[in-house]
Order: sequence, then structure tokens, then C-alpha cells
Amino acid sequence: MFRMRVLVGLLTLCIVPFLIPGKQANNSNADSGKGQIVAHKTRSREEIAPEGTIDGSKTPWLIPDAVAYRLFFLTVSEAPIPSEGQIRRQRSRLVQANLTEDEYRAVSTSLSEFKLHQAAFELRYSQIADQLGSVDETSLAKERDAIVESTRQELRNRLGPDAMSRLEAPIQREKRNMKIVPNPSMPEN
Repeated sequence: MFRMRVLVGLLTLCIVPFLIPGKQANNSNADSGKGQIVAHKTRSREEIAPEGTIDGSKTPWLIPDAVAYRLFFLTVSEAPIPSEGQIRRQRSRLVQANLTEDEYRAVSTSLSEFKLHQAAFELRYSQIADQLGSVDETSLAKERDAIVESTRQELRNRLGPDAMSRLEAPIQREKRNMKIVPNPSMPEN
């Protein structure tokens, strides 16, 4: 439970600069990747990365869409009934998508639903980990990615192709600032 909370917390904190203007677009749609993923803002190209690390500054097309979108959704989603401050924060994070008011409402609704599904997912896996002492990481990753994909599909259904393209562009650009570091083998107790 603690490990999952730390991972989700780190992922959420590391995506704050997600929609910084002025970066190059990358329209890759790579969805492959193995193992547990930790993504973070690239700080220095001089860092020594563990074997198997995917550095988005060098190969952004290898960052799976499921990772990039999950980080975006975690960062931008707000409570189903957001406060004025939460609405302002969400709008500021979506500004690069240049959404109309109707498009913004559609995105906001989809992201609120994502937040509810994500919270239920985290609670369920935390309870399993508490009961069993561990979780099946393959099942966890599949279910986590399914929540992301269903939200993406819902957005495609609610938005037209133009609005969806405007929403996706900053997400794809941000892949250049991500790294995926393989989960190190943990010793058995």
C-alpha cells in the first residue's frame, strides 16, 4: 500500500510541468512497455540511468501512451464537484489545448470520472496488498492501463477529432521530459 501511494504521489508530482509551452510536438502512438514504470522529469542528460531505462529526451516514441496519458489524467483530473480554485487549476493545465467551453466541460467530466475509477482501483489494490502482502503487478498494470484507455476512448467519443488532436498534442510533446526506469528486483523476505 505504501509503495503504491509513493509511486502514485511521485508520478503526480513529476508531471506538474506537463503543459509548459514551447516544446516540440511528437505524434508517436507507441503503447508498448514492460514492467512497473516510474516516470519523472528529465533533469540532466549526464545522469547514469539503470539498464533498460527509456529516456524520452532521446527516444520519446518509446514512452508508452498509457504512461503519458495516465500522468496527464492524474495531474489534470479534479473532484466531481470541484471548488473554484480546482476549476482554475484545471483550466490552466488545459490552456494549451485551446478548448471551447463545451469541449472543456466534456474533458472535465471525463477526467472526473477517471478520478473516481482511479480512486476505486487504488483502494482495491491497497486492500489486496494489505491482505496478501503483495499484488500481481501484471494484473495491476493491465487494469490501470484499461482505466486510462477507457478514459481516452470516452474523450474521443465526447470530443471531435480536432479537439482531441488539440488535447493530445501537449501530452505527446511532454514525452520528451519523461523517463521510464525499470523496477529493480526486490529481495524476497
